[in-house]
Amino acid sequence: MEAEKKMHFNGDYYHSIDANNRVIMPAKIKDALNGQGFTIYHKPNEKCLRLYLTSEWNDMVLKIAYVDDGVDRTDLQWHFSINSKNCELDAQGRFVIPPKFIEAAGLKKEIVTIGIGPRAEIWDKEAFEEKLSAESDKIVDIVLPF
Repeated sequence: MEAEKKMHFNGDYYHSIDANNRVIMPAKIKDALNGQGFTIYHKPNEKCLRLYLTSEWNDMVLKIAYVDDGVDRTDLQWHFSINSKNCELDAQGRFVIPPKFIEAAGLKKEIVTIGIGPRAEIWDKEAFEEKLSAESDKIVDIVLPF
């Protein structure tokens, strides 16, 4: 039996949001999507948007039906529904980010898409560079403690 092939995103790609809230998907991320749809999600209090293959997103949302009884499943379903949007690329390789997501993630004109294994993230360029600067020293110390 062949192991299931999982999508893997990596790299960082600088680009911009146009006046109609459209974003050109970076070529490497587009290639990794392999023609599949994707879902963008804004986790409250995060300064980025997360991007998942729609099939992966649907698998995650389906798991909500099996969470512990102490959690209100309806509240979880409601949360994930209003904080996500299924997307597809147009003929020019662009997609639209809804204004509420742009505002929630603090995105301005210049953005960065980064691949993080099974997902990608979309950051405002300035916020990304601040986080990158703050995190770089910590990561190096964790990975290379000598």
